[in-house]
Amino acid sequence: MPLLGLNTLPVGMAAVILALSAVLALWLLIEPQLISGLAWPWRLPMLLLGIWVVGGGLAQPLLYSDSPAWLRLVGGLPWYPVLLALFILLLLIRALFM
Repeated sequence: MPLLGLNTLPVGMAAVILALSAVLALWLLIEPQLISGLAWPWRLPMLLLGIWVVGGGLAQPLLYSDSPAWLRLVGGLPWYPVLLALFILLLLIRALFM
C-alpha cells in the first residue's frame, strides 16, 4: 500500500525516507558549511547529489498518476535509499573531520 500516491516503496520505508530527508534538510540549513566548505571539485557533486536526495525524499509521498515522469523516476528508483544513506554517511564523515 503506497503512502499517498503511486509510490512503490513500502509505507514504513517511504515514511522513514521522508523523515530522514526532512531532518537532513534542516541539518543542512543549520550547518551549510558542511557542503560550502568543500573545494569546487567536491562541492558540485555533493550539491547535485544533495538536491536529488533531499528533493526526492521530500517528494516521495507525492507520486500520483498525473505526476511528471521525472518525479516518478526520482522517487521510484530501487537504489534511492542507498544513495540517501550514502549522502548521510558522507555528511557525517565531513562533520566529524571538519
